[in-house]
Amino acid sequence: MDSLAYASPLDLLGKEDRDGGIISGIEGLVTKHGIKKPVYYSHHFLNRQGTDFVAKDKHSFVTAQGKNISIVSHHCATLNYRYYRGVRSGDNYPYDGYFEDLPSQKLIFKLENITPGTYLIKTRLINRKSGSVQDKMAQVVLDSSSHFGDAEIAFLKAQAIPELSLSHRQTEDGRLTLSYTLEPNEIRHTHIIYLY
Repeated sequence: MDSLAYASPLDLLGKEDRDGGIISGIEGLVTKHGIKKPVYYSHHFLNRQGTDFVAKDKHSFVTAQGKNISIVSHHCATLNYRYYRGVRSGDNYPYDGYFEDLPSQKLIFKLENITPGTYLIKTRLINRKSGSVQDKMAQVVLDSSSHFGDAEIAFLKAQAIPELSLSHRQTEDGRLTLSYTLEPNEIRHTHIIYLY
């Protein structure tokens, strides 16, 4: 992943500014104001994978490095007809109005034959409630005439970061079971770190 090329990493490199606002809609990883988008963290999470492939499925990619295990999960909502129709005069849909309704996705990981002991479970996630700059914008923008200054941009930069949680788990006979529920358009990195 370190050498993965990305077509347009920064919105500043884009030839157009689609709406002139803080979030331009261009496919860059970072906005023109330096705010990291969820796709930035998707790449960041993938770059934190271990060296040994363990498993994958429709929603997750599991790797290991030594006694540590890394899981990157995603639950991408499908774009609906409003997105493909494009923006028309008078249309003003909320950000999540461009996606099909999608139920949450429960994931269960049964890790076996791992080193017995205590593990630190470090989880970082971005979803509509935590860290998504698009969703945060939808909460703070009153209308299209809202004006933003340096303080508002600094606020969005501080909010557009992954939620972090830590917990300790003990193995049972070399097994560890983890389960969590992914919200639509959530990305999550779970790092399972052997302690002792």
